Amino acid sequence: MRWLSEQDEASIVAGVVRALEQSGDFRPLSEDEGDRRLWQNHDLASLVENRLAVCLDPATLSEADRERWSTRVILASEGFGTVDSRYHKAFWIVDAERRVGTLAVATSTLGGSTLRLSSLYVVCPERRRGHARRALRSAYRAVCEAGLAGIRLSTEWSWQRAVRLYLGVGMWVWGWKRSIDFVWSEDLPPWRLDISGDHARFEVLTADVWRPLIEARRLGDRLDWVERTSSEPPDESEPPHLANGTGALALAVRGFPLITSDHEWRAQLARGFSDCGGPEGLAFKIRRFEAWDRAHGWQTPAPRIPGLDYPDWDDVD
Repeated sequence: MRWLSEQDEASIVAGVVRALEQSGDFRPLSEDEGDRRLWQNHDLASLVENRLAVCLDPATLSEADRERWSTRVILASEGFGTVDSRYHKAFWIVDAERRVGTLAVATSTLGGSTLRLSSLYVVCPERRRGHARRALRSAYRAVCEAGLAGIRLSTEWSWQRAVRLYLGVGMWVWGWKRSIDFVWSEDLPPWRLDISGDHARFEVLTADVWRPLIEARRLGDRLDWVERTSSEPPDESEPPHLANGTGALALAVRGFPLITSDHEWRAQLARGFSDCGGPEGLAFKIRRFEAWDRAHGWQTPAPRIPGLDYPDWDDVD
């Protein structure tokens, strides 16, 4: 981890913002009140779509619409101030000068080596044209060229479109304390998940060779999970510490079971928490994530995990 002084951090973040402005993929949000209100409409539309499965047109939202939808999808503890926050720099994602979505970039690394992104959203008519992937790659490139290691962002388990996007571009799972946290860093190798029937293999690319780190197999509603090690030097072949979480999530979105045995599941329930780790830890949080969403009347269009019970929020462990 490379820790930065405040002066170095400010210089690097300013460089990232300049690079994004000059990339052609983004346009900074202006001070015009109409522009800012439209950007907020996009942020609201993202929440409505992900929590209620309703696709809105941000350009047509009236004040009454904003109030009605906001009360349904925004909690008092969350607020709704990205566009006005000094902690973020807001951008439009553009394609040939057309606004097709939004992205916000943190104005601080909090002393670390990665820069956090948020509010990534592409309007419904512009989907399946690669805009989100292009925005992520462009932002990642700008951050790395400015001297940082990469980018971080978070999303909810139930927001499967986003989860699959971040896994699809090769981001690693950092953890899942309050949401699913992803990182894309030059310090981490590329990974892939190879699935054949009920068998899966999680591999990383080191020294131009794909090396298996995890072997998994579906056994009804249980998972056979084997972590592989190597006799080669640790700096060349030992598993990155994020492999278990990334492998577990990559299996979960494909409907694989996450519980390896009754003993391991009882141990996880007795532990009573999980911020990162392997398959049982993710299963524990999925139960909580989905129970919380259902308690607020939000949609949970995620794969059902075999062998996992789904209690209500009042009954969740």
